[in-house]
Amino acid sequence: MAVEGLFAVVEEPAGDQRRNTALLESLKVAQARELEELYASPLVLQRAGLLSRIEAIRERISHEKATAYLAAVSSPVGRARQLADASYV
Repeated sequence: MAVEGLFAVVEEPAGDQRRNTALLESLKVAQARELEELYASPLVLQRAGLLSRIEAIRERISHEKATAYLAAVSSPVGRARQLADASYV
């Protein structure tokens, strides 16, 4: 519906600006209403929640990897392991 209305605006002569403006305003209101309905749907909210949880899991994994790397590089045990590995090559 919104696209058909938009084409009607393009095909109208330039002299009927008030009608075009009213049509564009009604299209804007209809689009805003459709977006509100879409964002309020449970499926959209479930997907957004799932994506948020996946991103949190990713961030936690990255944090744990960074912490493990820092511990391996800066700990005396990690340095001893590097020396042992280097001497037995």
